[in-house]
Amino acid sequence: MLIGLYGVSQLWSSVIGWRLVLYLAWTFETAMQRDLYVRCFSKLTNQTMFFHSSKFSGSLVSQTNKLSGATERFWDTIIWSILPLAISLIGSIIVLSTLLWQYALFLLILSIVFSVVVYYGSKPMARLNKKEAKASNKLSGQLADVLSNVLAVKSSGAEATEQQRFKKTVSSWRSASLDTMHGFLKVSTVYSTINMLIKIGAIIFAVYAAQHNLVSVAAVYLIITYTSSVAHELWNMNGIMRSYNRIIGDAHEMVEILQTPTTLVDRSDAKLDVTRGGIVMDNITFTHDEGQGDTLFHDFSLNIQPGEKIGLVGSSGSGKTTLTKLLLRFADIDSGEITIDSQDIAEVTQASLREQIAYVPQEPLLFHRSVRENIAYGQPDATDAEIERAAKKAGAYDFIIKLQDGFDTMVGERGVKLSGGQRQRIAIARAILKDAPILVLDEATSALDSESEALIQKSLETLMKGRTSIVIAHRLSTIAKLDRIIVLENGHIVEDGSHEQLLAKKRGVYAKLWARQSGGFIEE
Repeated sequence: MLIGLYGVSQLWSSVIGWRLVLYLAWTFETAMQRDLYVRCFSKLTNQTMFFHSSKFSGSLVSQTNKLSGATERFWDTIIWSILPLAISLIGSIIVLSTLLWQYALFLLILSIVFSVVVYYGSKPMARLNKKEAKASNKLSGQLADVLSNVLAVKSSGAEATEQQRFKKTVSSWRSASLDTMHGFLKVSTVYSTINMLIKIGAIIFAVYAAQHNLVSVAAVYLIITYTSSVAHELWNMNGIMRSYNRIIGDAHEMVEILQTPTTLVDRSDAKLDVTRGGIVMDNITFTHDEGQGDTLFHDFSLNIQPGEKIGLVGSSGSGKTTLTKLLLRFADIDSGEITIDSQDIAEVTQASLREQIAYVPQEPLLFHRSVRENIAYGQPDATDAEIERAAKKAGAYDFIIKLQDGFDTMVGERGVKLSGGQRQRIAIARAILKDAPILVLDEATSALDSESEALIQKSLETLMKGRTSIVIAHRLSTIAKLDRIIVLENGHIVEDGSHEQLLAKKRGVYAKLWARQSGGFIEE
């Protein structure tokens, strides 16, 4: 009977028990990691463009992965280290209390004191671990930044320069890591000294107790054995705290991001309803960098009639692109109001606002997905026929079908497998397919050669019919046929009129720009 019970207990502990704990722990941890990844992704995608422009994307990826890994290690530490430690420690104290309760009480007090020392000693280590994690994230960010711009590195022959920069960053990380090690060696010296004193004290006490017949010789052996067990578990507490500090260090930066309120938030569930497409910017004031930079627009006003097609002209930094980003609400204005069909864009959801605007930026935004998926990004339920029709209108169909897998060809990260003109035509096809009532073209044809531009110019004109359109261009021939041309300087409108009206102002800014151009290109 006893042999049977022993066999069952061994079967449970060795075969079933730990596997059950592992199954439950693994299921719980992966569920937490899943939710954490989703929360991080949602938080990052909901951040403002200012947030992303001031962060390394590689660092954000590193921080997300570290937070997930830290969460997994945290629960592993609790399940496989802290709980066994607590059970062993409590069990040893209970056994010792049956031998000599005064000694057990004394050892319990020492254990509590040791735990307090470890806790407060770990605080400097927490700061060092945060510093090391920050250096590691910076390293990941720099690595991703250089690799994503490897063409610029190679075309500039800057491999050696970037390698030296990276060596400095790695050295900074190593320095932070060594600081952590030195800190650990200092506190562990204190811990090991206290631990050794506990063991020596136990031996002295046990010998004293035996000499004075307080306990038997056998009990002396048990006291020394269980005290050594307690001391061992207390020493393990040092390793647990070290692991905990590394977990806190790895998780710190992403936790800060998760706890920081998003500055650009929807104020209601109201959706934008565009019936005509009239746009009014009424006395808007805007300061760069979420109020920390220079004021670009001050009491700026612009009225765009429904279906009107306007061009924005001006030197770099005059506010052309910023104006379109404010319309898309990539940032909030400081004061004033931007309305579409008399609806304040700050009072509708960002998603509904951007659904009504087709945006083609100067730098095409492509994912490492198929050509088909990239074209359909703004209209994911589009049919293959609709996608191909949009590609034809954008002058992209002919080169797409010549690709290895046609519309199913993967374009590479940021579309690196395609030429600049090909990427731009796919971006234009995306806008054509989206069929939004408002169209924003920010140098949409800048990456096209003259022949390609001629192929899609009529398509763009067709696309703009019946749509409120805002076109930014340095090549003035692309905007000459628009209804109005707005000339900007330092966030102010200096000229406003049709192509003919502005040319009539011989000394005007637009007339001078036109005069300096040949074939639509600005002369140096």
